[in-house]
Amino acid sequence: MLYLGIFAATLMMVAGGWIFIALNRKFPKAVDILLAASAGLLLGMVFFGILPEAWELFSEAFGAHSTLGFTAAVALGVVFIVVFEKLIPVHHHEEVDEAAVHHHHRDRRQMTAVILLAFGFHSLFELLSILVTGGAEPALAWGLALVIGLHNIPIGFVISAQMELFEVKGGRCLGLLAGLAAAETALAALVFAALTPWVTPQVQGILLSMTAGIMVYLVFDELLPKVYREEDQHAVNYTVILGILAMLAFIKITGH
Repeated sequence: MLYLGIFAATLMMVAGGWIFIALNRKFPKAVDILLAASAGLLLGMVFFGILPEAWELFSEAFGAHSTLGFTAAVALGVVFIVVFEKLIPVHHHEEVDEAAVHHHHRDRRQMTAVILLAFGFHSLFELLSILVTGGAEPALAWGLALVIGLHNIPIGFVISAQMELFEVKGGRCLGLLAGLAAAETALAALVFAALTPWVTPQVQGILLSMTAGIMVYLVFDELLPKVYREEDQHAVNYTVILGILAMLAFIKITGH
């Protein structure tokens, strides 16, 4: 059932693409508010859900060495995603025009494939984090799937913006986004299945801690910088805080 959840989360990219096509960039503030809310929800999920669970696993598995190992695992998650982004760079929304000028002479099909592959691999870790979390706390996994689904709406928006520069039509763009969602889900399932025999409680604690590091990095490296550049700082702060409180309420309601 959780695999349907991650597929639904990835399909939200199609919703983001539809928003871009329908609104044609007339209401950018709606996207920025969504980004700020997603940042707050992710931070709430990390600090009230994932990190406490990871710490509990570390304490049971490693005893006196829990603090050092726990800190190292969170830091390793940050290092892991930083290295990955260096290997497969992703053009973000504010970089679209520059990227288009730089690659204008290249084949459109090739550039479309590059965009889809870059964002697809970039999202793989998010989907794996849902599956890893589901092994420890299913309710938290569904909450994380919801948050990542919200995050995928602006991702779909960004992908559609880049594809427009290479004259990919609206219908084809939405079809490619749906195909990307299916491919991401299948790849995440295969990778997770391959790793399952080695996922002991100790490994689960390490992976959950790394997941927390990855999520925090995504918030401060991807979600918030763009919003702070384009929106009032206080409005963004209030929206992030509301997102954090909403996730805290969700965790309390579900009993975790």
